[in-house]
Amino acid sequence: MRSLRARLGVSAALVVAAVVGLSTYLQARIVARAVEAEAVDAAAAIALGVSADLGEHSTTLSTDDLVDLLADYRKAVPAVQSITITAAAPAAVVASTDATPPPRALPLGEQAVAGGELVTYADGPVGFHFVAVPLERHGQLYGAVVVAVGMDALQRVQRQSRLAALVFAAVAIVLLALGLDFLSRRFVHRPLAAILRTMSRASAGDLAARTPHVRADEIGAVAEGLNGMLERMAGFTETLHAEVERATAELRGANRELLETAQRLFAARRELARGQRLALAGQLAASVAHQIGTPLNVMSGYVQMLLAKQEDGSPDAERLRTIQDQIARVTAIVQSLLDHTRRPALALRPLAPRELVDGLAELVRPSLVGSGIELAVEVAPGLPAVGVDRAQLEQALLNLVTNAVDAMPDGGRLSLATRVDGEGVALVVTDSGNGIPPEDLSRVFDPLYTTKPPGKGTGLGLPILREIVEAHGGTVRLESRTGEGTTAVVWLPRVAEGG
Repeated sequence: MRSLRARLGVSAALVVAAVVGLSTYLQARIVARAVEAEAVDAAAAIALGVSADLGEHSTTLSTDDLVDLLADYRKAVPAVQSITITAAAPAAVVASTDATPPPRALPLGEQAVAGGELVTYADGPVGFHFVAVPLERHGQLYGAVVVAVGMDALQRVQRQSRLAALVFAAVAIVLLALGLDFLSRRFVHRPLAAILRTMSRASAGDLAARTPHVRADEIGAVAEGLNGMLERMAGFTETLHAEVERATAELRGANRELLETAQRLFAARRELARGQRLALAGQLAASVAHQIGTPLNVMSGYVQMLLAKQEDGSPDAERLRTIQDQIARVTAIVQSLLDHTRRPALALRPLAPRELVDGLAELVRPSLVGSGIELAVEVAPGLPAVGVDRAQLEQALLNLVTNAVDAMPDGGRLSLATRVDGEGVALVVTDSGNGIPPEDLSRVFDPLYTTKPPGKGTGLGLPILREIVEAHGGTVRLESRTGEGTTAVVWLPRVAEGG
């Protein structure tokens, strides 16, 4: 149980940390935008300077002269990463300070020539910023100057801001905690300790105990109230005994109600277990429902065709309508079976990929004992967190790993690896088994389709895996060659920033 003193200190520390963090964040954003605007202005000034310099020459400079001219401008502003001159017709890079001009330079040069005005472009807040200015000679636009500046200064400002926020917040929290501790000890904890001692004596049966008046404030009012309560308790001892007897009787009634509640809880748990067994039976029924759905649709179609050829009111038409109604009734029963087998909604939580892989390895490791299968776990460092329902995803991945183990009856190597893949994390499960034939690979995600012998598989593991992974916003794919093993890649999106 946390004391009031600890709660006050923690609350004050959190408030200070939030205020300092927010103010530092806002200041960093303001400074970052100012640095970004300054860099873009510098790039625009250089582009306009190069354009004006080239406009003063009556003849076209050679490539070497252009490179020397651009190098001089680049030295003037260290933030400039590259200066590129592009031609309009045909579109090409004429000269650049870099051996490999930025890929974005040529399209921006064409855009500046087409619009006849300055063009800017940014590769994100901390990426490169480009400024393109058209070149004009004798009233005609013949090319453009493209200047790229880096945002290294912006990144430095952001790092320094974060460091300053951490240092300032730590110092403020320590100072505030010490100050609050001193004040709370003097004005709160000592008076409360006297009140607690009086309460302890009273609880031990000493109804003559009294709390000394501390001061005329809220704590003093509490002390006076406690003293008054003790005086009333001392004067009504007999009443208290009667109340105790009444409370005891009420407690007996409450105990009876608690016993009844416990019995109802036991019955509810028994019904829950029965419901779980029915849910398993419902899953099996769903498999059957999938198989009979298509024949029902075909039968319904033929009945409709025959019904269309009958005259209204004829006996055959009535019989066909009866058949149609019964088909619809069976279809409704099938749909009801499917509705009862729907998977519960996901409860997504951020989870480190290492925890997911390590947990999966712990689940599968006991089944590898004595099988001759070597388990290898490779987790790349610095992986972002993923949002998953761990229970459902582990169950689905366990089906995948079980299939890999079944593919290596004579032993082999099972690998569980993770890596960054675009905007998410890829979980790669690789086995050294016999592989999957090409004619079967395209059907492995079909429900009830299995390549295992009868009694060894249901054909639902991989479809369930894909269903759960897609519910997480991810994808799953299989790569296999006969005799070379199978690789399954499960891709999951990373947790959004602040998610």
